[in-house]
Amino acid sequence: MHITHLQVAAGRCLLGLTVKEIIEPLGISQSAYYSYESTGKKMSQEKVEMLKVFLINRGIEFVGTRGVALQEQNTRTFTGVDGFRLFMDDVYETARDMGDEIFLFNSKPVLWREHLGKEWYQMHAERMGEIKNNFNFRIIVSDENEKQILGLAEHRALPVRWTNNIIYGYGNKIGFLDFSEDEISIKVIIDEDIKHNIENMFDAAWQKALEIAR
Repeated sequence: MHITHLQVAAGRCLLGLTVKEIIEPLGISQSAYYSYESTGKKMSQEKVEMLKVFLINRGIEFVGTRGVALQEQNTRTFTGVDGFRLFMDDVYETARDMGDEIFLFNSKPVLWREHLGKEWYQMHAERMGEIKNNFNFRIIVSDENEKQILGLAEHRALPVRWTNNIIYGYGNKIGFLDFSEDEISIKVIIDEDIKHNIENMFDAAWQKALEIAR
């Protein structure tokens, strides 16, 4: 989807972000950004795409060729490595503030290490370890030999073929993660009833994994 410089400017303002808060993590020069945002001076398609993803990951929705809006309060969309890290920030903050049950279905832990990066993954593991008494974490993997994630969760295996889709339940939220062709796409629904209903299905799979293990 093509976006305009006016949509970028409006999205930045809706989020209350300064120019510095956008250009520094993206590695875009201040002069290039100001020229693009204020006059529409041509910027590489790669950088425009980076701006689009950056704003979407922080809650902006682009509507048509002119519109900009904040994403619905009960949904969030994350894409790419930047979005994956923001999603894991949300998992941490929710676990810290709300605690309760966390479950991860059809996980492939190696993807966390590959996409988050070794240092970022280690930082996340350490901060989750600091609040481990806040939550109970269960993970179902497709291969019992799969390396465990974080070392903070109980793992069970179901001998099914792994697919690109992973379900992550935490707090009052349910996340649907898609790693198709190494493109990360995450949709989060903030709804306690939906999360609870999917957790019931997870519990059934959790019990089945125990029966198989016996």
